[in-house]
Amino acid sequence: MVIIDSQPLTVAIMASIIFGESLGYVGAAGLVLGVVGLLLLEASALAFDANNFSLWGSGEWWMFLATQSMAIGTVMVRWVAKYSDPVMATGLHMVIGGLPLMAILILNHDPALSSFNELTTSDVLALLYSSIFGTAINFGVLFYNATKA
Repeated sequence: MVIIDSQPLTVAIMASIIFGESLGYVGAAGLVLGVVGLLLLEASALAFDANNFSLWGSGEWWMFLATQSMAIGTVMVRWVAKYSDPVMATGLHMVIGGLPLMAILILNHDPALSSFNELTTSDVLALLYSSIFGTAINFGVLFYNATKA
């Protein structure tokens, strides 16, 4: 899960470009070292057979795109918070992001929703717990604090 560590790097670069925040020499050197470190750690995961490789079928690529989406949301929250509540914006962000994922699931895994009747009560509670506490509240607090920075 090293790819997710690219999010702070992207946020720092975007904040520098969009908001004019400056990075000192130490910060810039840290960004460069961070990118080099991530590339070195992911190099082994990116070793592939050139005849049998699909970028869109790569889990690393999807994880990288998700991380960049989080970075964009983190940077945008400063602007969004001027016009709406950051927690409500977080909820809308998740709904808008979840709908295309649901559509892709339904289109690619027919019948996608047939296995829901096999879930036990404890499965449903675990999914609700991770969705509410692991995602919604977590990002709500993150975006709320980002507006105060």
